Amino acid sequence: MLRRLLLALASALLLILAWPPRMLAPLTLVAFIPLLWVVREIDYDTEFKGKKGWAVFGYSFIAFLIWNVACSWWIYYAAAIGAVSSSLFNATAMALMMVLYYKGRKNLGPQRALISLPAYWVAFEHFILRWDLSWPWMNLGNAFAGAPDAVQWYEYTGTLGGTLWIWVVNITLYAWLAKFQRQHQTVRQWLRLALRLVLFILVPLALSLQIGAQYVALGDTADVVVIQPNVDPYTEKFNTDDIEQTRRILAIADSVMDDQVDVVLAPETALPGGLNEDRLDREPTIRLIQSWLRQYPNTQFVIGASTYKVYDRPQDASPTARYNERAQYYWDSFNTAISITSDTIQTYHKSKLVVGVEQMPFRSTLQPLLGEAILDLGGTTGTLGMQETRDVFPHGTKDLKVAPVICWESVFGEFVTDYANNGADFLGIITNDGWWRDTDGYKQHFAYAKLRAIENRRSVARAANTGISGFIDFKGNTLQRLGWDERGALRQEVFLSNAPTLYQRYGDAIGRLAYALAIAFLLYVFVRGRVKA
Repeated sequence: MLRRLLLALASALLLILAWPPRMLAPLTLVAFIPLLWVVREIDYDTEFKGKKGWAVFGYSFIAFLIWNVACSWWIYYAAAIGAVSSSLFNATAMALMMVLYYKGRKNLGPQRALISLPAYWVAFEHFILRWDLSWPWMNLGNAFAGAPDAVQWYEYTGTLGGTLWIWVVNITLYAWLAKFQRQHQTVRQWLRLALRLVLFILVPLALSLQIGAQYVALGDTADVVVIQPNVDPYTEKFNTDDIEQTRRILAIADSVMDDQVDVVLAPETALPGGLNEDRLDREPTIRLIQSWLRQYPNTQFVIGASTYKVYDRPQDASPTARYNERAQYYWDSFNTAISITSDTIQTYHKSKLVVGVEQMPFRSTLQPLLGEAILDLGGTTGTLGMQETRDVFPHGTKDLKVAPVICWESVFGEFVTDYANNGADFLGIITNDGWWRDTDGYKQHFAYAKLRAIENRRSVARAANTGISGFIDFKGNTLQRLGWDERGALRQEVFLSNAPTLYQRYGDAIGRLAYALAIAFLLYVFVRGRVKA
């Protein structure tokens, strides 16, 4: 028992060391071998007497729970229940996939069952990118955010391709070790293993380096400024006058401004007080920014805000609208990106919402039971409104379109491609990572933006309230950055592109294929199991 526990802990430790912000992502290529060995030993052991499935689940659950908690415990600062539930759910689901693999060993055979495991895992990751309780932070392909040079081919596959690669290498090495234990290998078998390692490890790495080398920074550019005001979201941000905060942001921008700047990015909910979307042009903060922009008539200012919309007629209300019983009207609250020039205003509403903070999952079922039971963190909380399309902000005087990617949205690869498909020339990410305090959370969030740059071959400009603000090129390399608890502005010429990548066109096609394979494996395993019984 101790031996198996140590093997499970070894898998957990390898996964922890591989995860950003640590730069040891290649450890994922061997991290599952100890756990696969645990399953093998349980399968061949007579000790458990009909409880082998539970044993596989138990050891796997321990490994995956430790990994998830160690890499995402910081959620606790924003939502304690979220930290607990996300780790428990992920660990349970991942352990169940190991149980499915164990069951498959009986009906598919040990070798073919190994093939089913990547199908289950990729299908699971694809699923959690899309349902109401989505928490894709720990998807395996994200590990290489710490080593973007190794996965330049994400422009073809997205992060699910990375997940598949990790599993293929793990099962190849595990299968060889299992065979080696049974019998010594001949020279031919050693050569066969070496060939597989070259094929599955060195070829993808060489391909990545070759792809990265072919991209050269040429073409049109935009002069972009990002602002990091460094306001504490727990004490200062939502207790300070909006006008004062706006003046502070403009003063920070002034330190790097001139009339050549094309775009200024300020963080998510930098205007937290609640702006009425039906009269944005009359809001004091917006008018202050427009007045400031008269010095810079060719500059576009993109800033995050808490906004709301009142519906005059009940039939106009959206599915997320709330009802004000006292005033008898429906209204929506939004986490919004606002594009401001000296004479125009445009809005985009955040549409990937944080479960339990900005969105009630399974709203139609749970709201009648719980009401608006959403954690209140100040600012844009409650069940927020969304929109169907990923709008981009065209520049007023230049042939340029900015993608207003808001915070949590930047974790969803296929979702972000919709901005690029709608004409975005670069990705403008605005976020408020201060909720997580000085932990790995904001570092991971910044690292994941590198994967979005690769998938879309778009430069990234990132403005955080605090955390990391900076610039990332279309190969995932950090060009400039401001760190935790720093106030300031950065300015960078970012290269523009509107050429589509394969991933933009087909999205997570690997995930859709994995669904079909996973269903086929499940049907075979359980139908055949019943026939045998």
